[in-house]
Amino acid sequence: MRRHVIFVASAWVLGLSGSAIAQQAKPDVLVEGPGIKVGEATVLHPRVGLEAGVVSNVFYEQDEGFASAIMRLLAGMDISPAGTDRLGEFENTARTLEFRAGVEFVYTEFLSSNSDARGQRNLGADAAVDATFFPQGSVKFRLADKFVRVARPVNFESDQHLDRDINQASAELTIQPRGRTLSGSLRYANMIDFFESDESRFANRIQHSFGARVNWKFFPYTQVWLDGQFSFIRSLEETNWKSGSSPLLIRTGIDSVLTEATTVNAYLGYTNGFYEVGPSYNRLLGGVMFGWRYTPAGRIVLGYRYDVQDSINANYYSQHVGSVGLQQQIRAIMLDGALAAHFRGYRGVPMEVRMDPQRDDRDDFILAAHTRGSWVLQDRFSLYLDYVLERLDTDFRTVDGDDPSYLRHEVVLGLGAAF
Repeated sequence: MRRHVIFVASAWVLGLSGSAIAQQAKPDVLVEGPGIKVGEATVLHPRVGLEAGVVSNVFYEQDEGFASAIMRLLAGMDISPAGTDRLGEFENTARTLEFRAGVEFVYTEFLSSNSDARGQRNLGADAAVDATFFPQGSVKFRLADKFVRVARPVNFESDQHLDRDINQASAELTIQPRGRTLSGSLRYANMIDFFESDESRFANRIQHSFGARVNWKFFPYTQVWLDGQFSFIRSLEETNWKSGSSPLLIRTGIDSVLTEATTVNAYLGYTNGFYEVGPSYNRLLGGVMFGWRYTPAGRIVLGYRYDVQDSINANYYSQHVGSVGLQQQIRAIMLDGALAAHFRGYRGVPMEVRMDPQRDDRDDFILAAHTRGSWVLQDRFSLYLDYVLERLDTDFRTVDGDDPSYLRHEVVLGLGAAF
């Protein structure tokens, strides 16, 4: 168990956070076909995809790492209401229920002579449902649920890997009187974070969050908002590994279209961790994002934020994040990319996993980048080339003296089809 404890505490969460851009930019088929009509008002949108490429560091190792060719098979389906072309304009706007649901499976095979690398073959899943009742009414109600299964190799050469299930459910009641500039909402959210491996279940946790928000739209394209949230985070296992907490988060911000080509989103806030044991936080936080459409088909987004989050392998982490994103369309070809640098500090790292018993902190630098070039054919087929970079540098050492730092590249060529 000790080796698994070290892995989960000193590599798994940081590897997942380091690949945040890669996770968000998971390869997809990029197109949605006309769909298959089911009944009078519902359409199914099936899709499939195939990817082939190379990953430079299968096991997230510090040194050069072991490279392998990979192949992915993708299959998914969405269900949604028919559009105005099927229902007519009146029926579409008078709808009392808006919904969308979907599921996607991604099977990854490592094409290698190394049996440990082949043992990392996995099946990922992503399922979501989102329903809004009376979307155009003075009072609307939204229910949503999202489930993700993520698999990742351990960060040493082995046939072991971890499967992690994350389910997020939420309910929100919004009051939006017609003709008024003020609107408000109440919400509840639940997150369950579960590791399938018996040796890693000590990290399982559950979070309940209660929140409220008020929006004031004082110009056609500008609004200010105030949001408050109080959460309860507890372990799902009988263990002293993770301290429980009841974080408070209060933020206020502005979203505005400055000109036809520029947008700005900014916020300031306060947060307090209220941890039961060990270090806690009591901080101001904030962020800003600026977007500029430099041509009708091109846009660049610059962002910065400072935030604090609960952590599996420590009490919490705080981070400064700077990011830049770019999109450019050239006829049927779309180019887009994103780069983010995280300066992250962990506090309250458990003694069981750290080499220095006098230090319960950890400081990391995480660089994550993703670029994609895609070509849409006949609105039903897509051909794309993806490149993903992940880099983690840390001053942390495990009890065995291991360095969890790694550098990882991934290049894939994909073909998708929607029906």
